[in-house]
Amino acid sequence: MTSTQPTILNNVISKGLLNVFNILIPFLIMPYVYRKLGPENMGSIEYGATIFQYFGLLGLLGIYNYGLREISAHRNNKKKVAEIYKNLFTIGIISNLIFLLIYLGVAYNYIADENLKLILYVYAGSFIAQIFYVEWINEAYEKFRFITIKTIAVRTLSVIAIFLLIKNPSDYLFYVWVFVAALLLNNIISFFYAHRHVSGNKSIFAGLKIRTYMLPLLFILVLNNTNILYTVADRIMLGAYTAHENVAFYGLGQKIVEMLKALLLSIVFVTLPRLSLYLNENKQLYENSVKKLMRLVLMLVLPCGVGMLMLSEQIVLIFAGDQYAPAIPALRVFAVRIVLMAIESILYNQIIFLHRKEKILVALNFICGGFNVALNFILLHHLTPFVAIATTFAIEIIFEILCLLYIKKKLHIATGLFEKGNIKYVLLSLLFIPVIWGLKSVVVSQYLFVALSLLSCSVLYVSGLIVTRDVVFMEIKDRIIKRESKYGKS
Repeated sequence: MTSTQPTILNNVISKGLLNVFNILIPFLIMPYVYRKLGPENMGSIEYGATIFQYFGLLGLLGIYNYGLREISAHRNNKKKVAEIYKNLFTIGIISNLIFLLIYLGVAYNYIADENLKLILYVYAGSFIAQIFYVEWINEAYEKFRFITIKTIAVRTLSVIAIFLLIKNPSDYLFYVWVFVAALLLNNIISFFYAHRHVSGNKSIFAGLKIRTYMLPLLFILVLNNTNILYTVADRIMLGAYTAHENVAFYGLGQKIVEMLKALLLSIVFVTLPRLSLYLNENKQLYENSVKKLMRLVLMLVLPCGVGMLMLSEQIVLIFAGDQYAPAIPALRVFAVRIVLMAIESILYNQIIFLHRKEKILVALNFICGGFNVALNFILLHHLTPFVAIATTFAIEIIFEILCLLYIKKKLHIATGLFEKGNIKYVLLSLLFIPVIWGLKSVVVSQYLFVALSLLSCSVLYVSGLIVTRDVVFMEIKDRIIKRESKYGKS
């Protein structure tokens, strides 16, 4: 590790600030947008985004995952970095243009709803934005401070545009245009910044070895698209076989949890480049880091999952209003699912993917995802946002068990998931249930109830960690104190 290399704590702080901002922004604009556009328009937008996501994943071709892993492992080798970059960028141009044409053909020939067709045409601009999506270079070099500043600036501009342009339900296309424009601007800025690491590569199309890269990219392509058999499949089936409003109800719950997930799992994503380097150079350090990461993530995600489960009704009503009340049951499942997703992100990314075992992930995802789609079809006449996410959650539990068995039997890696110290986080989080029930029986105001619940549960949880002198919590506290002391003296 060079002296100029940012610490993991600095990376987590940068990524954490970005994710806090990314949570505050939706909580500022989404209630406004959901109320102004209404469930029907939001359902069409969510359904259009789901269709684009399917083709967009094909266009991305797994380049982000592969590029981040490979450049993280070889980032001290400028020649290798330049080779990886020029091959992946060229492949990205070709794949995005091919799937843009296919996407437009599907939208023109197979979509009868004119409003939905217009939404899909606007989303087509995102394929051009994806060509310039080379954030994997900046992340591989751990340039999280740049990513944070850039993204905050672009998102701020998009928020201003939304408040200026969206006034009534007929402005639904403006919302999609703002999304596409922000994505394009964000990616272009990152594209030019990333060129600092490949500046010596003047002839980007010279000496290409596309065939060498296609096989691993195709594996990751299949891997990424097996994920479509889960929540993406849920939204597609809800949009195709039920009212479009159901996609909005499903998407609302998913959006709320995804915002929280992004904040909580900052450390998972920022440690990926460093763990890739450790696995390549020091396996014992890698294994110790995985176990510490698992415990830290559980410490953060368990209380949030239980708290959101208990406050789902209030969150939906405050966030989007009474007209989105059908989203409450789905949000409850999403709240519990966030714990599962946190564990899976480590098993999936930090262990199996870094060990270059994409084939097993493809197989497990395909089998389990196929069962999820089959369950949706079996329950088609009873399909609701709650049923859709409940079946997905059940199948994902099976997927996670299979991943754990593979890691233990084949990779011989101790994940730290079942260590005794983690039981404490479960027990402390479960104490939220009687606290929140008690407050609900005496507090009338909805906003005051939520505020008191969050405050009481936070104090209870942190106090429990301090009293038991939790190792992970105390280490974080000590590092923060040392960091403040360092900057205080300077």
